[in-house]
Amino acid sequence: MKFRDGLEYQGKLEAIHQIVNKIMNQESLVNQSTYMMWLDVFRGIHKEEDQLLFNKNVPQAFKTKAWAMKDVETELSSWSQLRHDTVLYVEEPYGAYLGCDYPDAYVDPRPAAWNAIRKMANALADSLDLFHGTKTVHSKVSNKKQEGHDLHSYFEDEQKNSVAHFRNFGYIAQRLADISEKQLRDEKQSEQDTLFLKSIVHDWKYSSGVPYGATGWYNELFLKGIDDSKNWNPVVSDVFTVPPDPAFKDDTMKVLTEGVGNINTMYLALDFVNGKKIMFVGPVYSHYEFYQSSRMSDSEWRQSINNYQTPPHPEWTREYLVPGINPESPGYVKDTEYQY
Repeated sequence: MKFRDGLEYQGKLEAIHQIVNKIMNQESLVNQSTYMMWLDVFRGIHKEEDQLLFNKNVPQAFKTKAWAMKDVETELSSWSQLRHDTVLYVEEPYGAYLGCDYPDAYVDPRPAAWNAIRKMANALADSLDLFHGTKTVHSKVSNKKQEGHDLHSYFEDEQKNSVAHFRNFGYIAQRLADISEKQLRDEKQSEQDTLFLKSIVHDWKYSSGVPYGATGWYNELFLKGIDDSKNWNPVVSDVFTVPPDPAFKDDTMKVLTEGVGNINTMYLALDFVNGKKIMFVGPVYSHYEFYQSSRMSDSEWRQSINNYQTPPHPEWTREYLVPGINPESPGYVKDTEYQY
């Protein structure tokens, strides 16, 4: 691989990779910040790569290059969101009536990644819990919704809700880790696990019929619940800036930009060791990397998506991303980059 000056950088990239690995292997450093623990989630995805490849209980689909490329896009999208949420202090180098049921479900068989997510969520809850009982200056909040309430009680409620949210987030990640480990051991799924997976959109525990709206635990992964989960929220962040360089007769600034776009629908056909064949459907990230001549805001990125002016998907996504037109979805247009 070469940069615009024509010099190879693959070797230096590998050297940096080794340095980062050395840092991330020090648990005391990783545990110092949510940012580092978030990055450690990505490492959890790959820690058991070799074991997955040679584990006969893992369906063949998880051992393909296409699945590996899907993982790459998932990690890059998550990393883009991380950079977006930390851009100020990390220096650069509506719900519908749903009546569906799930006859079967399969969890991504990567318990190390699920456990890393659990660890991060619990660490956040522990950190927020330290603020419990902290004295706050009493004052009246001018916001109409909070009028008549003092700041102390308002922020105390927010703190308690946030702690409870991340505790529950960690619990959900733990359940998914446990289920994925059982899958790797080819254990039969318990009734409790089956009900848990079926409740991702609807909470079936308290209803004899179809509950109204999205009431399942997926909404609980968002701090404000369904109000957050139903929002369309693509984000974009600049991660590296190259200034104009007269030496290369280049008078434009180049800003390397990472964007998270619309959700893609994944169709996954699995062949199990017992001969069973099942088609699963689920949402997956879409990630974009491109150069701009200036920094782009979230609103500008969303406008680009609305105007069908997104850059082409990386070529390596052709391993699993299928081009085409869906006439049932307004605005779903043919990707000319994929006409091959």
